[in-house]
Amino acid sequence: VREPDGLALSSRNAYLSASDRQRAGALFAGLSAAKALVDKGERRVSVLLDAAVAEIAGRVDRIDYLEVRAADDLKPIETIDRPAVMLVAAFVGGTRLIDNLRLG
Repeated sequence: VREPDGLALSSRNAYLSASDRQRAGALFAGLSAAKALVDKGERRVSVLLDAAVAEIAGRVDRIDYLEVRAADDLKPIETIDRPAVMLVAAFVGGTRLIDNLRLG
């Protein structure tokens, strides 16, 4: 479930300042960039991660993790050959935010 601006719905959002909330939108932007590539046929996880990092890095204070895992068992994968999920955790200000998006 998402806020109207795309931010994942979370009680942690209350800790974000107005400027931090704007920066937090980078998480969904990164996930969405990766999904757009998958929708166009890209299957290499390394390429998807690079696209997500390009959107997220520099807008958040620290990326805790950014991974693509198989949707059914959450095991790491290198190629999107079955339903997958991209997962991200990052710090914006002092707030740790998490988000995810299904791929494939």
